[in-house]
Amino acid sequence: MPLGRVLRIDGNLVQLGTPAGVISAQHSETHIEAGDLVRFEAGRILERVAKNRSSLALDQQDWWRLQQVLPNLKERQRIIHSIRLWFLEQGFLEIDSPTLAYSPGLEIHLSAMETEVAGQKRYLITSPEYHMKRMLCAGAEKIFYLGRAYRDDERGSQHLPEFTMLEWYRSGAEVSDIQDDVKAIVALATGQEDRQWHSISVASALSRWAPQQTSGTEPVEHDIIRQLVEYVEPKLEQMGAVFLTEYPAELASLARIKPENPA
Repeated sequence: MPLGRVLRIDGNLVQLGTPAGVISAQHSETHIEAGDLVRFEAGRILERVAKNRSSLALDQQDWWRLQQVLPNLKERQRIIHSIRLWFLEQGFLEIDSPTLAYSPGLEIHLSAMETEVAGQKRYLITSPEYHMKRMLCAGAEKIFYLGRAYRDDERGSQHLPEFTMLEWYRSGAEVSDIQDDVKAIVALATGQEDRQWHSISVASALSRWAPQQTSGTEPVEHDIIRQLVEYVEPKLEQMGAVFLTEYPAELASLARIKPENPA
């Protein structure tokens, strides 16, 4: 018979946290309390198996916290599985990039985490870009990476220093091809296939929403990034699904400069 943790008691109705999710069950036991481990069947509690003896507050106990995030973990699993399957069906090769690298990278706005291996300095990758582009140069045509990446000094409501990154490349493809990929992936993740997409260049966005004067106290590329974060990103959120295109040359990193507009 299945087991569950008592999450909430409302009269003779109890909410149970189970491996399958939160369910409701009836009970007639007066001694059952939140946190107790019970055995149930057919929507009815049969007996208490173990009393909750933890001195921690309910919302600080691991089993309780797991029940709160379990639906999100299951949805995350669905999204990752769907994305991986989509790329494989499109003929992509999944690659597993090393997470330790000799170089921290060239992006000045990214802070790599430093470590040491056998007395030699190494860095956790901020993205798999370097390894993937070596594969492109060797002849790989369609590759993707879905794994961990690390960036120091990035912590907040939207960022953690360690995170899951999706990165992919189509050799010889146009920007529009990559945008079509993004549309398909977002539709898979959200279940919304009729989403309206917009496009705006970095120059247009800065001209429209950011102050025209720069700080004058930091490099141009730092100033652009700061203005994008402070002024442009909140406006993009209001637009819904949007492509921010044509980044300036200062932020090109390893991307190809646009021949007709090298700035």
